[in-house]
Amino acid sequence: IAEKKYTSSFLPVVGALTLSELVFKIFKLKRIYSQIRSDNKRAMRFNSLFGYKRAEGEEGKESQIHYLTSESFFKATRKFFLLLKPLGFNTGNLVITLEPHDYQTDFGDKMEKLILDSGMNFKCEKHDGLTIFREAGG
Repeated sequence: IAEKKYTSSFLPVVGALTLSELVFKIFKLKRIYSQIRSDNKRAMRFNSLFGYKRAEGEEGKESQIHYLTSESFFKATRKFFLLLKPLGFNTGNLVITLEPHDYQTDFGDKMEKLILDSGMNFKCEKHDGLTIFREAGG
């Protein structure tokens, strides 16, 4: 989130939740990494709320590696999904929209394959040039 007026809003939380859920559920990554300056306490607090842990041997370094596993993410963020549920942001309601320009390269086709191969239950709709995958029953 580049614009200052949004950094203290709920948008960074929703963005981090959505991207992490996508990374773990669709891309099937087991672990993701973040590099944070040791003097950036705000970023460290933000990441720890999502379940990030500092990697071993990073103590005392100016720039530290932190990691997040799918297990620690879903355990740590259960409360966020409950708080954001009234706004429509809850796990089990993942919606992925692919636009026509996504298919101008092989991104759209590769993303569709990842979604379909994820083992998750998605319904696919196509209209107005969009391909929309909605998680069913999550």
